[in-house]
Amino acid sequence: MYWGKANIAELEKAKYDLGNFDVAAQQSDTLAELLAKANGATLDNSKAKEIRDRAYTHLKEAIDELRATGKYAFRKDPERYKGYISRYKRR
Repeated sequence: MYWGKANIAELEKAKYDLGNFDVAAQQSDTLAELLAKANGATLDNSKAKEIRDRAYTHLKEAIDELRATGKYAFRKDPERYKGYISRYKRR
């Protein structure tokens, strides 16, 4: 928009409708309001995200503890021991 207003002479030579700048400015203001409303709505979702993230963290901690206990308990039994090792770490 600023580029267009800075180069009006060139745009008039190209027979560009300068009224489009006013329409663009108006639409930009409208979209800015819509974006602000949308960002406000995402704050409601942030609580759900926080709860989900906390649940994941607690689950991960529980699984890590279970694996560590299983590795210790079955350290002398190779068949059972491998079940408590992360597939990711086996690669």
